[in-house]
Amino acid sequence: MALAIRIIHEGVLSLKNLFQKYRSIHHYNRNQDKN
Repeated sequence: MALAIRIIHEGVLSLKNLFQKYRSIHHYNRNQDKN
């Protein structure tokens, strides 16, 4: 059971990481369009 919780926790962390990367890339592209 603890192993499953750890796997889920790792998955959630990596999803958050991907989401933050996506947001920063998206933000960067929006800023580039203004110039």
